[in-house]
Amino acid sequence: MTTGTIKKLVADRGFGFITAEDGKEYFFHRSSIESFDSLRGNERVEFDVEDSPKGPRAAQVRISQGASEAAPAAVAEEPVADEPAADEPAADEAVAEEPYVAEAAVEEATPEAEPSDVP
Repeated sequence: MTTGTIKKLVADRGFGFITAEDGKEYFFHRSSIESFDSLRGNERVEFDVEDSPKGPRAAQVRISQGASEAAPAAVAEEPVADEPAADEPAADEAVAEEPYVAEAAVEEATPEAEPSDVP
């Protein structure tokens, strides 16, 4: 049994890559792990190595015990897609914005009617 960490996950295509503790990288398919849809990346896993036409790949991938402690340290820092980032206002918040300089310049550059131009 080999151990490693999920380094890349391509969830929409159903595969990923595991970097083993010895530094080798192994491809794995969603069919080789029961909980593929719950993976986020950086999980510690145990797996068997099997031969495939394209080289060795991970098979029977299992999340290691205690993986939740070691896993998403880097992932936890990313903002959740449904929540705005700390520096972004929520969609329902009113935001007071300064007028653009270009708009102010256009207003100043617009010629005003001279009293002689008015009939």
